[in-house]
Amino acid sequence: MESVDSVHKALDSELEERIANHPKLSQRYIDYVKGYYIAGHGESLMQARYYVAAPTVPKEFMGYAAKHIWEKIHPYTLYRDYNTFLRDYIGQIDVKKMTAVDYLKIMADKKTITLTEEERYAVDNFDKVKSAMRAARTAEERKNIEKTYYVNEIMSTLNNLIPRMQKELSIEIICNHSMSVFDSIPYTPELRDIIIARRLCMQIDNTRMPLYPEISSWMEKELSLPAARAVVTELNERYLAIQRRDLPNNNLMSSDIVKDMSDGEKILRKLIEPYKGKIILLDIWGTWCGPCKAALKNSQEEYERLNPYDIVYLYLANNSDEESWKNVIKEYYVTGDNVVHYNLPTEQQTAIERFLGVNSFPTYKLIDRNGNILDVNADPRDLNALENLLKTMNGTKN
Repeated sequence: MESVDSVHKALDSELEERIANHPKLSQRYIDYVKGYYIAGHGESLMQARYYVAAPTVPKEFMGYAAKHIWEKIHPYTLYRDYNTFLRDYIGQIDVKKMTAVDYLKIMADKKTITLTEEERYAVDNFDKVKSAMRAARTAEERKNIEKTYYVNEIMSTLNNLIPRMQKELSIEIICNHSMSVFDSIPYTPELRDIIIARRLCMQIDNTRMPLYPEISSWMEKELSLPAARAVVTELNERYLAIQRRDLPNNNLMSSDIVKDMSDGEKILRKLIEPYKGKIILLDIWGTWCGPCKAALKNSQEEYERLNPYDIVYLYLANNSDEESWKNVIKEYYVTGDNVVHYNLPTEQQTAIERFLGVNSFPTYKLIDRNGNILDVNADPRDLNALENLLKTMNGTKN
């Protein structure tokens, strides 16, 4: 705080000297630069929260941020750095780090959802299992915990329950929980609407789905700022249009061909079996993954450029909602006669990733005509390098 404050004071002094040396500087310029410095000050200040080991930063730190940044910036949408400050400041206030399971528990307690006895057991014991597994020091201790709490059954139950409750979770988080942040911060009606609109746009962008009708109705009641409402509505209508598009059924593959299989290597071998004799570019991605979606934007360029090399594009989605998965494919036209998509059950997708050693997303693997997984960099975001690699494999490189 002291370091950032000293930098800000030095910038203010430099500005005052500039004003003195250039008396014809407009007030508009002066006001803008002062706000720019405050916004940058705020961004640097709140980024410090990521370097604090404790779950919360000191109260006086947040008080300083409120007094010197939160209450001074206006207009709210003029400075890019203020957007980052806003995200981090609210994120620090809303520091509970609630999980989907936490929200399910809250909704079950409020009786806004009904859980089976098995689902309720999984929700109630998830935190105990998580804490116990973290504390376990040996493989034997972990095995005992798994037996005591039926860990495999709990995880399987939650993996099925959470996707099924996506709508209820979204409504609870956006319409109820996200509003609680206003209980602890000073705000103007305009800033409140900007924060709500920002949250709604993030929801649409993260899920690549239009808002549920219940959330749209809630927005109509809560958002009064016309510009804020217009931004959300425009983005929402874009994804409504995408959702209505047809998607070639031959691109979406059923997971039935690997039903009841659990070995990652065997599952992958089964998936690539129909394409023996062709080069396969495997793309492991997720609808929640920003870099994955950014890469998919260039899919059609990639297909056209690599058309001479007789490639099959095999996409495996990680932990992705069915509708979001389809919408991303439609949005970026990740389709073609040689394009196939799988959205496997979580356990099977995890098994494949474990076999391949996946530790980041997106991950790309190149599989040769004999089914061998090559230890090469097959990232299509560098098309020149990938094409040169394919030329080498085909024996056609100049």
